[in-house]
Amino acid sequence: MEPFAFLIALIFGGSIAASSVKIINQSDEALVETLGKYSGKKLTPGLSFIVPFLDKIVYKQTIRERVLDVPPQQCITRDNVSISVDAVVYWRIVDLEKPTTKSRTCSRQWST
Repeated sequence: MEPFAFLIALIFGGSIAASSVKIINQSDEALVETLGKYSGKKLTPGLSFIVPFLDKIVYKQTIRERVLDVPPQQCITRDNVSISVDAVVYWRIVDLEKPTTKSRTCSRQWST
């Protein structure tokens, strides 16, 4: 019965150790909450470790530059000339903590 208990403990311990290792891809960042509260911990690209059952990755987002295409719109100028205006917006998140913790609708607005 001893080898069976040791095997169960080994499997359980290995699964806990494996769940504490997180790999963050290049140009991505992740925010970690400890017991449901954001404590300022941010995971950067590479191999990171978190405390299982206490820490949780709540938001993972790319920090690469993104493109937002604004559809063409018809406009009338002051001298009554009709023109079509088209725009492209390039944007990127510089500090992931601010838009995530300060805004309720961040994940809805920026998820792609």
